[in-house]
Amino acid sequence: MSKEQFNPNGYFNQDQIDSLRLEVENISPKEREEVLRVAQKLNASILEAYSEYIGYSENPEQILQRLVFTKSTDTISRLRGLWLGFKKEESNLAGLTLHPDKFSILWFKNKESFPDIKEYIEKNKKKFLKKYENLEKAQDDMVDAYMHNVIVHELIHLYSPSLELPLRFEEAGAYFYAYHLIKSIDVVFVSLNEPNDTKLRNLYQKLINKYGNDVHKLFFGQEVDEKIRNSIFEEIQKRKFKKVLL
Repeated sequence: MSKEQFNPNGYFNQDQIDSLRLEVENISPKEREEVLRVAQKLNASILEAYSEYIGYSENPEQILQRLVFTKSTDTISRLRGLWLGFKKEESNLAGLTLHPDKFSILWFKNKESFPDIKEYIEKNKKKFLKKYENLEKAQDDMVDAYMHNVIVHELIHLYSPSLELPLRFEEAGAYFYAYHLIKSIDVVFVSLNEPNDTKLRNLYQKLINKYGNDVHKLFFGQEVDEKIRNSIFEEIQKRKFKKVLL
C-alpha cells in the first residue's frame, strides 16, 4: 500500500512536528531519553505481534519521531480543541493522535494530572501494601504503568489508516491491541476509562471471533472484501450500550 493510500491527505511535515515539540514539550533530556526507550520497546512489540497485518509501515525510528511529550494534560486538551474546533476543552486527556496528519502528543508521568490513580490506590491500599512498603511507591509504579498504556495506545493509532475507519472501531481496536501488548511485556494494565474500554475490547474480541484475521487486516490497512468490511462496520456500530460509547 502506498503512502497516499494509507493517508490520502498526507503527513504533517516533520519540521512542523519538531517546531511543536519545541513549543510544548516540557520534559528534560533525561526524561525524553527514558520515555523514548519505553516507546521503542512498545513499538517493537507492535511490529513483532502485528507486522503481517500492517498495510504500510514507516521505519520504526520515523514513527517515534512523530511523538511529542508533555507533562501538561491541559496542553493536550487545548491542542485537541484547537484542532477539532471545540468550543470547550476536554480535560485530563493523556494522549492524542491527530488525523489526518498522523502525529501523537502524549502525557509524561506527572502524577498530579491523574488523581484517579491515587484514589484507586487509596481504596485498595490493603492490596498494595502487601506488595509495596508505602503507597507513594505504589503510586509511582502505577503512574509509570499508565504511561506505558497511553504510549502503546497512541502508537497503535499511528499504524492505523484512521480516516477510513469508524471511530468506534478504531478506538475498540486500539484498546484491544494495547491491552494485549501491555500484558505481553509484563506491565500492569491501568485503565481510567472503565467500564468503557473493557466493553470496547470485548466487542472487538467478538468481531475477531466471528471474522478472524480480516478484523486485524482492516484495522491496520490491508484490503478486505467489501462485504466483510461493511458487515464489521455495521456490527460494531449497531451494538447498544447502557452508557454511551464512541
